[in-house]
Amino acid sequence: GVSLEGADADRFDAVLNEDGTVSLKLVSGEKYSVKQTYKVQFSFTICGREVLSSVVSFKVTQSALKFTVSPANCCLYQSQTMPLTVRLNLTGPEGARLENITLGDKSSQAFLDAMAGGDMDVTVSEDGRSAIITFDVRNAASLAFGKRYVLYLDVTAEGSAADAKTNQVKLTVQVEK
Repeated sequence: GVSLEGADADRFDAVLNEDGTVSLKLVSGEKYSVKQTYKVQFSFTICGREVLSSVVSFKVTQSALKFTVSPANCCLYQSQTMPLTVRLNLTGPEGARLENITLGDKSSQAFLDAMAGGDMDVTVSEDGRSAIITFDVRNAASLAFGKRYVLYLDVTAEGSAADAKTNQVKLTVQVEK
């Protein structure tokens, strides 16, 4: 068996794999930093005796999320009264799950003004790998015909480090008559 000792032992779980290697897993609900160095010691039970490793220092890293958006070309009609809906699919890394999706600061102000108090609604699937995002654009007629407006979605995965770089998805909305 294996367990953890040391300063950060309660922040991680140790799992002994079938091939004899040990994996460290993040503890659910714990906040991590990509800038902090964590320290643990492995306590192995071998033939009924405990053997303590030297202190192991490591940093938590975070892979960038990868996405697809459908429809790939978003179209909003000036006369449209139905919300604009897109589907965001998380394609990588394996095991990641969506946690939070918000409008980014760099989103087109004109588009945000056309929402006129309308909401952005996000529904994440049960498996956490996709989300339906609905934009309630209450004043689509105020947007210029033929113009493209850019929206940025800030996306966070479950268990993301508190100080990790935000994942952004760029959506371009074409306005038609």
